[in-house]
Amino acid sequence: MILGRDSCYWGGRQAPIAPTPPWGGEVTADWLRRFANDYPHVRQLFLTPGAAENTAAVNGGRLPLSSGTGMGWFSSVRSPGSRLNVYAPSLDETGSPWDWQGVGRTDVAELWTLAEVWITQTGTAWCGTGGLTSDMLLLRSRRGRINVPDMPNITQPVGGRRPLAREEPGLRFARPMGRGEFASRWCHTYDVNAMYLAAARDARWPFGRWRATTADQAPPTMTGWYEVEPGALWVTTPTARTLDLDPRGRFIGWDDSAPVLRSWADKLVSLRAMPGMAPIVKAVYTAGIGRLGSRQPTTMPRNPYAQQEVWARARLELARKIEQVRHTSGRRPIAANIDQVYYLASVDDPIEFARRIGLPLGDRPGQLKYTGSIPGLQARAALKTTRPTRELLRLMSESAVQL
Repeated sequence: MILGRDSCYWGGRQAPIAPTPPWGGEVTADWLRRFANDYPHVRQLFLTPGAAENTAAVNGGRLPLSSGTGMGWFSSVRSPGSRLNVYAPSLDETGSPWDWQGVGRTDVAELWTLAEVWITQTGTAWCGTGGLTSDMLLLRSRRGRINVPDMPNITQPVGGRRPLAREEPGLRFARPMGRGEFASRWCHTYDVNAMYLAAARDARWPFGRWRATTADQAPPTMTGWYEVEPGALWVTTPTARTLDLDPRGRFIGWDDSAPVLRSWADKLVSLRAMPGMAPIVKAVYTAGIGRLGSRQPTTMPRNPYAQQEVWARARLELARKIEQVRHTSGRRPIAANIDQVYYLASVDDPIEFARRIGLPLGDRPGQLKYTGSIPGLQARAALKTTRPTRELLRLMSESAVQL
């Protein structure tokens, strides 16, 4: 149910309340209790911007509907015995997936339609932030049954400061220019759609207690971390399978694992294809995968290993695509930065260039898409800096053109 000053919105259809709640005015805690008593069948209450502007986030009984995080919808704390959830759109910050002003939405009903799509398709309410919403969706996808494994601390404290051990570095490189690339007119950039969402589907989620062994003694079915640089770098099983490991190197892993994130990812992939839902889905999977790495005590599903295997699978899949193009046409990107690849080219049309070199493009998660181009002169200058990938990223954000 969507509540404005004097009417409800549900799925974009306006339907006045009969009779209109007589108490009116600001939406206070007392107002909410009275509403819950008179409308016990209502479980989700969405305030329109007009109603939310009358709801101050201050003490004195008013509902705390703004947390300053810019995440869009904020759930209130209900009165004891009430099952009513209250949400309000982001009013003071832009960039939220639900931000009705910052993304150019002028029809409030469109916002409510998206909220209804989320609720009806997932069976979960929006929980204030993408991370919390991801937790609820993950628990629902597994019917509330997720075993959290015992997790080793593989980082190495040094001098009482932050741990120095690194885990699963991202794909980031810049190479010297080859013959024929010095006169390239353009640097075309392509990035991976929903890179980590695509990788999450097959990531393994270990169960139970871990055990330590060596690389040559670890059974092929075990999932875990391999130490490739003593005290400095550990990698997950997918990465380890691509390396020439020291057979006596340390391995810490689990005998049991499963693709726990698969149903969660499949639901988000299907939602992402629906009109208007892509930014909302992105807020969920980016924050959700980020929260998996937390080592703080919680009742929510957390698994740092699964998080890092998602990163590993995403990186390895992009590296596979790059190698496939090199094998097909001999062309290599001049640089890569996490989910972006940069190709120097003298072909003005980036779509035609991708076709010629055998770089497949598409709209689905895991596929590459064209994002922009910068002049070849600027790209060549960026490659001469001490941090070429960072400079290319800056140029793409500030001066890229669409060809």
